[in-house]
Amino acid sequence: MKKLDSDMVKSFWEFMRVHYNFHVLKKSDSRGMILIGEALDSMGIQDADTFLSRYTTTIGASIYVPFDIGAGSYDNLLSQIETCVHECVHIEQFRKARAAFIARYLGNTADRADYEAEAYLTNIEMHFFLTGKLLNPRSLASNLIEYGCSDVDVSVVAKKLSMGADLVKDGAMISGPTLTAVKWLQSKGLLGPL
Repeated sequence: MKKLDSDMVKSFWEFMRVHYNFHVLKKSDSRGMILIGEALDSMGIQDADTFLSRYTTTIGASIYVPFDIGAGSYDNLLSQIETCVHECVHIEQFRKARAAFIARYLGNTADRADYEAEAYLTNIEMHFFLTGKLLNPRSLASNLIEYGCSDVDVSVVAKKLSMGADLVKDGAMISGPTLTAVKWLQSKGLLGPL
């Protein structure tokens, strides 16, 4: 069995980019992302530096990453795989509803939380495939506080992710992007967990 390495992560992102037809851009190089970060900061939602350095953002078919793909520790490489699959869910969500997705994501915290729950499930799926360990659903859901979501939103998402984690533990893979990713990784000799 092969071990995940920098070149494989780069190849994985390229495969997913072609398959899901998206663009990858460095977040800190994007004037638009810098402006969004400043706006979030001025509204008291999130510190601009945190937005630019810790969070990947997808708008339409553009993924803005705060990291160099294929760079970093082994844990960073695992995270980059999970992040790619997570963002592909957002691309699918956007393509299904376009303007309605944007309006719901930006305009209603419960909707935003629901969209993120669907994407966070892929983090659980991919992490389990790659490591044999489940991510903590409550911990993942608590990230939504930094997305301006309420405690109620977080609780609902934690419950959804807990139910999803139970299915993942029993061998289920629910998300289309997860299935696409796992099939590619297996074709390259990664049979998980690593």
